[in-house]
Amino acid sequence: MSVLPLENLDGKTLGSRAALPDHPVESFRQELSKAYPTAKVATKPGILSHRYLPLMDPSVTKNPETGSSGFVLSLWRNLKHEGDPFMVEHRPSSNLVCYDGLPPELTTGERYSYRARTVLTPKTSGVHQLSLSSCGPGKLILDGKVIINIERHWSSLKSSLFMSYGSPEERVDVKLEAGKSYELVFESISRELKPYKMTYTGMLEREEI
Repeated sequence: MSVLPLENLDGKTLGSRAALPDHPVESFRQELSKAYPTAKVATKPGILSHRYLPLMDPSVTKNPETGSSGFVLSLWRNLKHEGDPFMVEHRPSSNLVCYDGLPPELTTGERYSYRARTVLTPKTSGVHQLSLSSCGPGKLILDGKVIINIERHWSSLKSSLFMSYGSPEERVDVKLEAGKSYELVFESISRELKPYKMTYTGMLEREEI
């Protein structure tokens, strides 16, 4: 049965599509009602269509040092986040890639530690889902409470994240209030390199710091 052109649509059911929850559909409803006053749009909960949780919306994060959206990232040349940080950066995204753009002092193969901080202020109240993937050991801390703790070694299970060096994504449900500010901290250590037995004829795998 042909439905084109779109006329005499009373009593007919046409088409379907998936709409992400953060994409408003009210403007579509208004335009549709103008063109087809008797048309109705029916919606039902669907399935998750993303493999990993989306990155955090910058509008709900605030760098505690600059006041702009994003995170403040501090790096140490030790594994314990001790002393003054060797370097401090301001990152606009929750995708905290460290191996791209590190100074020469942190690309020697020696491991380092880092900490990212932001102020999280959700726009809606209810149960929110946070997730974490890390190349090395990592903790996600909400208002001083560890909500995700990932133990990592060179032999740990890997995922497709961070060029296949990242851990499988771990998720946690937390109850948050709209307009309330929370301290969100990510602490981690650079990943443990795979030990090699050096030979004159052996081949080395490609390694990222």
